[in-house]
Amino acid sequence: MSGKTQRRLAAILVSDVAGCSRMMESDATGTLHCLSQVVDGTFDRVIAHRDGRVVKLADDGVLAEFASVVDGASGVIGQQKQTPDNALAPFRVGINVDDIIVQGR
Repeated sequence: MSGKTQRRLAAILVSDVAGCSRMMESDATGTLHCLSQVVDGTFDRVIAHRDGRVVKLADDGVLAEFASVVDGASGVIGQQKQTPDNALAPFRVGINVDDIIVQGR
């Protein structure tokens, strides 16, 4: 990495679906369909609405960055409210505020 290292404070949200492995074993196609609807339809929109940024998607997990923990928590609450009850098991969510290193890619 060239140049000066840039750091900033950020709220990092990590989320995944509780029991996703079990659901995949019983109905992989249905689980993946529900998961893509929730992540693509609800999670992305709610994160963007709170000025968040999806950093990484992996299987049933989402890693997102927010400028503040308030925005991150509000985004999670909005996502939980907008996810249909029959879509998936609840998302487990953790939010951590920490100093991050910014890399241009």
